[in-house]
Amino acid sequence: ANRIASLTESPVFLIVLLSILGGAIRFMGRRFISLDMTFYLRPWANEMISYGGLASLGHQVGDYNIPYQFILAIMTCLPIKIEYAIKLLSILFDYLLAIAAGMLVETCASKNTGTKRIDFAFVYGYALVMFIPSIIFNSSFWGQCDSIYAFFVVLSITYLLRRKYVRSFSLLGIAFAFKLQTVIVVPFFLFYYFSKD
Repeated sequence: ANRIASLTESPVFLIVLLSILGGAIRFMGRRFISLDMTFYLRPWANEMISYGGLASLGHQVGDYNIPYQFILAIMTCLPIKIEYAIKLLSILFDYLLAIAAGMLVETCASKNTGTKRIDFAFVYGYALVMFIPSIIFNSSFWGQCDSIYAFFVVLSITYLLRRKYVRSFSLLGIAFAFKLQTVIVVPFFLFYYFSKD
């Protein structure tokens, strides 16, 4: 009993447990085919395959930006059903987004308490993103790619708060390259940067 109790107090154990549970929930959405998957994502991916995977980058396929097309072209080379490959890509970025959220919460907590590292603050941020229903549905059921640009946005905010401005704005630029919706956070960046001490 003491060993189990000590495990539950370990941030690493909790992150592993949350990752497994989050993955199990996402696994349940693997066979769901959304309208976007039927009429857009799967046809685009099949078109990439017809061009030869990475060779398709010489053509404009679909209406996504080049960075997403590049990663999707790589995913079409995997020996699995194309809808699984598309969802796998989005789920991978769910995990990266959860890590970025953990880093952000940890950064905010350390600013408030003055400590360098707060492991459980990371766990809270990680868990929040891992189990938000909209994120789960977006990636594992619908195969959407919003977690990709969101990952770079959250990471850029983290480095903004850490005053690593070159890294922060570089990550924000990468987020822009994936999706123009990134513009909604630009006013916050400008306000924070120009009002800093």
